[in-house]
Amino acid sequence: MAASVEVEEEAECLAEIFGEAFMKNGEREWTVSILPGYTIMLFLPDGYPSTEPPTIALQADFATDQTETEVMEAVVAAHEEAAGEVCCFQIVERTREILSDAELAHERLAALSLADSTESAHHAATVETDSTPTEAAHDEREEQWVFEPESSRYKQPRRTFAVVEPTVAMPEIVHGEIFEDRKSRFQAHAARVRTQREVDWVYQTLLQDKKIARASHNVVYYRYRDPVTNVDCHDNDDDGETGAGSRMAEMMHLMAVADVFVMVSRWYGGIQLGPDRFKHFNNCARNLLETAALVDVSSGNSKKSRSKGK
Repeated sequence: MAASVEVEEEAECLAEIFGEAFMKNGEREWTVSILPGYTIMLFLPDGYPSTEPPTIALQADFATDQTETEVMEAVVAAHEEAAGEVCCFQIVERTREILSDAELAHERLAALSLADSTESAHHAATVETDSTPTEAAHDEREEQWVFEPESSRYKQPRRTFAVVEPTVAMPEIVHGEIFEDRKSRFQAHAARVRTQREVDWVYQTLLQDKKIARASHNVVYYRYRDPVTNVDCHDNDDDGETGAGSRMAEMMHLMAVADVFVMVSRWYGGIQLGPDRFKHFNNCARNLLETAALVDVSSGNSKKSRSKGK
């Protein structure tokens, strides 16, 4: 395929993925707004994609010299990994991750500075106040943990969890091998669960991992028998990948899976996979459950159960 055709097709793909955030300034000069206050300009030399990587310019509120160095290294690495194929989507995603980390570090530094200032002002005060209301408000804020997707691009919902404090008896979480198809990556994560508290803890713990939190989709299925009511409780979630959760649930039902939480993360690579994506979600989940001995591989019987709604 001629380089100009590849570049044109890549521009169309980026326009479909990023929508209004993507702007084509010229045939080989593009702009992508990747986060509020963060813009990346891509300049494609004549040798792109076969022999030369793109050059980029950043417009970012908190970009430092170190951040720019990390981005430039990411550009070179993405081009080398692409082995002569187009790679602008991978460059944009890696840049977004680097800038997100830079912004988070800036926010943490600002929060620490504010905390130091507040503490100094508190020690300087001589008037005693009742701390009970403040403590109560603090406790109330900590009762819930909210997961906010970095972008609405993949239709992932905002999630609110009741905060679960870990104990020594919390489940062990295992992770599968990363499977890649046409630049999309899939990885399964699973744990043995027997209560809703354990389900919520595993779910929160996984989403608090920065890499998993940045996945395009985190498709979930869980099932356990409630120790109090003796009722089978199970649920699934597409996380924006319509149909993936129900397909996974059907496979789990046929496998007679019990007392298990499984999540499969997908990092979209810029190329649509069609129905193959559902196969990859299911295969990753099944392979991990079998490898980690979380399912009886000899069992093929389905079981009747009562469903617990979300």
